[in-house]
Amino acid sequence: MLHKNINYRRHQNLRAKRKAEFVLDKIWGHTNITLRAIGIGASTHSKACSCYMCGNPRKYFKELTVQEQRYQEAIYE
Repeated sequence: MLHKNINYRRHQNLRAKRKAEFVLDKIWGHTNITLRAIGIGASTHSKACSCYMCGNPRKYFKELTVQEQRYQEAIYE
């Protein structure tokens, strides 16, 4: 069993900050953002967006997810 030590957690934290830095800089065009400023809000909860375009379709539109649609198709074939 792999025990995740402090070095692994630091690596994951830095990876999340770099991803947030990339999104802010390259996609949104915000420059002059430091990793410290990103780390205040992004490193602990840098999860994907959950808006109606990215989130679960069942929550917003009362539709089945892609996996559920595939399962329904497999059953009724």
